[in-house]
Amino acid sequence: MTDIHEIVDRFSDKDIRIIEQDGDFWIPVVDMARAMNYDIDKLRKIISRNIAVFSQGMLGEVTVSTPGGKQVAKAVNEVGFYSLISKISINSIEDDN
Repeated sequence: MTDIHEIVDRFSDKDIRIIEQDGDFWIPVVDMARAMNYDIDKLRKIISRNIAVFSQGMLGEVTVSTPGGKQVAKAVNEVGFYSLISKISINSIEDDN
């Protein structure tokens, strides 16, 4: 049986969910995008282009609460969070050129 706990915290004055699932902590990708004012489609493209990096246990799926009920969402663990932030920074630099 999967044990899931949802914690809501603040990041850049926006709610971000931290999901504890079976002892591991996950952050939904959509929450990261919202908290950083980053386009979710661009974030998904970054993950897709770098799937080899994120397939090493950094990317997963979690069950999250939404106004429409429980849904499954892509999420990153702590290592994935920092990797994704570094990819966003690199992508932003490349877009400026």
